[in-house]
Amino acid sequence: LTLLVAENFIDKAIMLAKASDPKTERSGMSMIFKKLTQTILEIQAQEHDLFFVQSKWNELKALLELYDANDENKSYYFVVAEEILSRGGSHVPEWLSIALRCNSSALLRLYLSHHQFEEAADLTLYLLTHNVESK
Repeated sequence: LTLLVAENFIDKAIMLAKASDPKTERSGMSMIFKKLTQTILEIQAQEHDLFFVQSKWNELKALLELYDANDENKSYYFVVAEEILSRGGSHVPEWLSIALRCNSSALLRLYLSHHQFEEAADLTLYLLTHNVESK
């Protein structure tokens, strides 16, 4: 599974991960989403065609919606957010932030651990004004 991900055989890696036991599946899918995020960030740093970059983010978003739909904690979404912030990303895309609001306490910890104080403040303000229950 690691070799398939490292060599960018993502479709084959997804099939193998989905055919594995639950622990291996979670680990494999996390590795896949981390690799996809790294690839998009590398493309984004080199590519000036914003449409192409956005199409890659849309592909990732579609995969997240497909494979993380039944996880109320959105663990694969957090893998993507963590990778973006750990690679020096200045912010998490809005669609990702919105998807992660269901687990607002973990999202707030993530923002604070990466010194994303403006995003943490925005999330806190959102929670206060929308009376949302945190998990």
